[in-house]
Order: sequence, then structure tokens, then C-alpha cells
Amino acid sequence: SSGINAEYGDDGPSSSSGKRARYSDSGESSSATECDSEIDDEIDEYEESRAAFLLTGGDIYEWHRITRHLETQVSHFIENRTSVEFKILLSMGKADFYELLQLLKRQTKDENDENADGSIAARERLYLTLSWLTSGVAMDFHAASHFLRKEVLEKAIRKTLLELENALKTEFDIRPKTRGEWKQVAQRFQDVWGYPNCCGAIGMARCNSRDQSLVLLTVVDADYRFIKMCVGRDGSAKHKPVCNIRDMGEHLVGEAADEWLPEDDYLDPDDVDVKEMCGKVPYHFIVEREFGLSKRIAKPFEGADLTGEEKDYNSALRKSHSVIGGAFCHVSQRYAMIDRPSAGPERIKKLGVLVACHLHNFLKIKHPVPGTRGRKPLKDFDAEGAGLEEYHHPSPVTQEQVKDGEKVREAVKHYFSIKQNKENSAMD
Repeated sequence: SSGINAEYGDDGPSSSSGKRARYSDSGESSSATECDSEIDDEIDEYEESRAAFLLTGGDIYEWHRITRHLETQVSHFIENRTSVEFKILLSMGKADFYELLQLLKRQTKDENDENADGSIAARERLYLTLSWLTSGVAMDFHAASHFLRKEVLEKAIRKTLLELENALKTEFDIRPKTRGEWKQVAQRFQDVWGYPNCCGAIGMARCNSRDQSLVLLTVVDADYRFIKMCVGRDGSAKHKPVCNIRDMGEHLVGEAADEWLPEDDYLDPDDVDVKEMCGKVPYHFIVEREFGLSKRIAKPFEGADLTGEEKDYNSALRKSHSVIGGAFCHVSQRYAMIDRPSAGPERIKKLGVLVACHLHNFLKIKHPVPGTRGRKPLKDFDAEGAGLEEYHHPSPVTQEQVKDGEKVREAVKHYFSIKQNKENSAMD
């Protein structure tokens, strides 16, 4: 601030006497009219050479005052808030905040807290973004509380979200990339939830937006982490998804899945009865109702007159699928922006939902919580709880695909039946 005061006058950048002093020293006319004209010319040149979010309203002096105020506000927040208050307001501890800050700086190659060009520094942008994600307040209110224009704040937050998404996908990437890694995901699912040959649970949730059409499609692993996700519109009233939602669905359950999912395997290689009765079963995903039954999709039996084995299978599948409700519950409780229709424009909110999921994974990796198996979510965010209509298979399901899906479901049903009978015999 001393450098700015020396350049613009002792009263700071808002001082008119400081403006005149600067130009009178260089031999220019000291009249107010000429001075204001030259300042306007400099501001115009500054606006052309900087991104639009660097200025609040074309007044470079006011901008320096606001960025200093924001820097002071963030410094006061970090230094004076207790660890509990910090977690409540930013949904993470100070150590996690500074680790994210270092990731941002590596993305922007900015090792200093303050940018040389006068833009909002990485630390302040991260604070603004995390507080918006956590509180879910309207963008105009969030901007006014920090003396920023709405357009400036939106561009600063969008820039930070893009950097966070790239950084977290690079540094904390948990997406399986090989058949071996997918097999590890399935093994973890069986160890934790007891469901065999399952590569994850697929779920959808509607994110509250102004037109109620923003949908999150995701695959969740046994530890409540999002291993695949995309955000898009649910389409027209005929429930037809569009763009990346359809593409991701086709990638997960279409013919392309045969290229990256593990080859068919026994549900329990050490159990002779299971091997003889069930044979080799494809690796697949479990759903409640979002997709049609197929080789890669298992869903509950439907109908009123179900057998005991079918009810046991439904119970096991729904217990395993509860990771979807748990993950949605955790991320939505941590980041209120997801449930606030007025939180921001759709293009920023879509990015915010993705980053919220990445941050959820980041915190799960840094601070794993034991004993979360079977935890009942406080709020049901799966397809039924979110009020979503049934999401049909991304491509028309043929009768042959349905038969393949029924074979997979029958095999897993027999697996649970055999295991249950052996447990009952052991107890007797």
C-alpha cells in the first residue's frame, strides 16, 4: 500500500490530489480536466491489455483500494478464525486450504500471494470460490459483501473453478484407467459391501437450478468417492438426456465398455458351489432405476410377488447402492451451492458441481472417515429421492441385452443364496 500511496498521493488511490501530483511531476498540465482525460486514457489502455475481471468499473484507483481491502479481509479471516469456524465457512481445514492454494499456484505459475498485474491474487480467489461453494449465496450478494461487481466475481470464480478442476484431476486422480484398476475397484466393493463383480454404483441427482434441468450423473466407489461424473441437462419432457450425459452413459454400459472393463470372472473363485452354479459373470454396475437392464447393468427385481431369494438380492443390491445416497448427501451438505437455484448462472454452477465432487474426493483422500459403511443418508439424493423420472438406457435396449442382464442378475442372486445357506448351516 505504501507503494501505491507514493505513486498516487498520500491519501491513497482515491485521492484527487494524488492524481494531479503524479502528472504534474512529469511536466504535464495540472488542470483537473487534462488530468482526468489522461487518466481515462490510461484506464482504457489498461482495460484492453488485461482480462475483464481485473477491473470493477473502469476506475483503476478504486480497483487498487478494493483488492487491498479484499486482501486484508482474507488475511483477517485466516489469522483470526478458529479451526472449527474455518471448517464451517470453507468446508475444510487451514492445512487443506493451503494445499489447494499451492495447487492453484502451480497451475498459474504464480508463487507470490499478489499478482504483478493487479489481478485478484490466487489466495483471495480461492477464498471467494470456496466460500461461494460452501454458502451457496446468490452471486450478486456475494459480490456486494466483498465490494466487487457481479461480473468481476463471476469471472474470478470461473477461472478458479477451472484451475481447481484441472489441478485436482491431475494431482488426486482416482479414476480407474486400466482393467486391473477396475478390478481393484470391484474387489474393494466386495470387501466393503459384499457385492461381487461390481465396478461401482451409478446414480443421478437433479441439482437445483433456475430451470430445474441440471443433472449430475456419476459412478461412486465403495468409499463414497466419485470415480466418474458429468453434469448436463436432462433434456426435454421425454426424459432424453443430451450431450455429455448421453455420451457418458453409452461409455459406461454400451459396447465400448467391453474394451476397458475386466473380462468375465467367477464371483468367488474359492467356492466350488458358486463356480459350478454361477459360472463366470461379467463385471457390471448397479443401479436403482436409471438404466435399463443389460449385461453391464444390474437392477432390483420388480413386482409384488417376489421370491425370498429375489428379495434377498434386492436387499443386497440396495444396501450396496446406498453409497450413491451417501456420497450425494455428503457433498450437498458440505457445499450448499448444489441445492441453491439462485447460487449463480448455469455455466458456472455446472462447473461448480464438478469441482465440488472433486473437492469431496480430495477431502476423502486426505481425511478418510472409518465406519461409514451402511450409514443412512440424512437426505435421499438418488433418482427416486430427487424426483427424477426413469432414465432409460442411452441407446435402445434389445431383447437380447435384457436377457444378458437377467442372466447376470440370476447368477448374483444364486451367489447370495448359496452364501446365505452356508451361513445358516454354520450357525446350526
